[in-house]
Amino acid sequence: ATLLSQKPGRRTSAKILQRQSSAAASFHCTTTTQHIMPKGSKRKKSGAASAAAADARAKSSQVEKAFVGSGSVNTYMGQLVRLVEYIFDHHKEHLVEEHLIKMEQAAAQDAQQKTKLRIKLRQYICDAATAIQAKRDDRPHNCFMKIEDEADALNYDTVVEYMDTKFNVEVVDRGAAEAYLKDLKDVRDGICEITPDMEVGDKVRVKVFQSESQYSGIRCALAYVYTSARVTMPFASELGIYIKGVGRYIAAAKQHLGLKLTEGKDSMNQEVMELIAENLFRSKDKRDILYHLIFLLDWNLMKRAENCLHAKMIHMGFVEDHLTFTFAKEKGKQHGDMHGPWHCFANPKKPHICLVLSFARYFLTYPQVLREGAPLFEGTNQYGRYSSRLHQLFHELKDDLKNLGVDYKDLGTHSARKGVGTMFTLTSMTPLQLVYCWLMGSVRHNIPALGLLDNKHVLFLKGGNKMRNKMSSVMRIVEKMAREKNAWYDIKSDWDYDKVTKMWDAISTEFKAKYCQTKRKTQINYHTVYRNMT
Repeated sequence: ATLLSQKPGRRTSAKILQRQSSAAASFHCTTTTQHIMPKGSKRKKSGAASAAAADARAKSSQVEKAFVGSGSVNTYMGQLVRLVEYIFDHHKEHLVEEHLIKMEQAAAQDAQQKTKLRIKLRQYICDAATAIQAKRDDRPHNCFMKIEDEADALNYDTVVEYMDTKFNVEVVDRGAAEAYLKDLKDVRDGICEITPDMEVGDKVRVKVFQSESQYSGIRCALAYVYTSARVTMPFASELGIYIKGVGRYIAAAKQHLGLKLTEGKDSMNQEVMELIAENLFRSKDKRDILYHLIFLLDWNLMKRAENCLHAKMIHMGFVEDHLTFTFAKEKGKQHGDMHGPWHCFANPKKPHICLVLSFARYFLTYPQVLREGAPLFEGTNQYGRYSSRLHQLFHELKDDLKNLGVDYKDLGTHSARKGVGTMFTLTSMTPLQLVYCWLMGSVRHNIPALGLLDNKHVLFLKGGNKMRNKMSSVMRIVEKMAREKNAWYDIKSDWDYDKVTKMWDAISTEFKAKYCQTKRKTQINYHTVYRNMT
């Protein structure tokens, strides 16, 4: 407004006004600058703006479908292919005519190939799902299924019928199976009887629901189709109620049939982690240097292996004596919120789990990755190869794992992340465990003497300061009671296993009676001690 109010005088040239308007451009948008520029003046273009550049932006049609992550889309496509194959085989009336004709042609080509994979049909379903256009005022959607209020539209009954084809076969105790099936007689149609072909020795085979996530995945894949077409799913609430009911029967089957309570792979403890890491570390195979680094990153960063594999050199840094990692996105933060930094330190006492040494070996073996902006792990399908190698190693070490009380079939790529997350919570320690870890640490669990740590050491651990302050408060009471019994050593290096045990024996009876009691039972968690103290 100031510039527009000025009138060029004798000493006010168009060039001066042009410079003033250029300065104003730093505070206003480009359009505003163009309006305030004097008539006849030429706008100077920067070299970056005029230079040719590849367009790295997605198309509008792609942006419209970016309401879920690319990994989720791949998962949904797998679910959709199986669902639409079922509809094609059993309920063709739900498919749009023109798409049905093309699917039948694709299925005929697959039949000529004499293969059960139905590659052509599956590829057509993927292409049709990817090409769905959103419904607009001036155009309808182009979904390959009938999903609006029309004759033979996809309905709740068909989806539930497909979900009912998903089950697992478990071998369970015959008595438990008979008792459970008897309760189901009034629920399912027909009579639940055990026939001789179901028997496996003194046990029987039974069909049970798969995990609840399997059925939720089918619902999410369907929701993706409806959302892409901008059509409301008419039976969404009914489907949600059905899946909640499935969850209750899954829990009941686990309780009455003695099935495994947890879903997915088991967590990996410190001993198993070191066993895997040492075998990869000592391997003579060049590729195991790569897999060793991925494995240690997975453990140290508490990340999914996919996140580690997508890291770039630019995401790494050094601060004082440690490495830092910052991630642009992860599963829980997919909208550009930076996640980190994560801080990783060297471990010279155990070279097979030292991340810094692993990086050194990797960079010396694959020096081509040392480029700014280059991916840390080059190549395609690195996750598939890493997963395959890890499962191969689990099988090779099955006897060693069995000695550690672990079934190799219960381990997977997520086991490391689950294990380190569990280990670092430190919330389930008993008061005695806290005393040992505070005064001596735990070599077995890779825990330093917690009493030697200060605020800066737990700065990067979520809730670390709060947790350390609670532990410190409990230990002040322990120290006070131990001094009254003349069982406390002021020099921290004097503590050993025998002295800690002797000290605890001297105060444990009074300590438990005073701080470990609740209305129901004796609690052994140090958080209970802290609550009773305060």
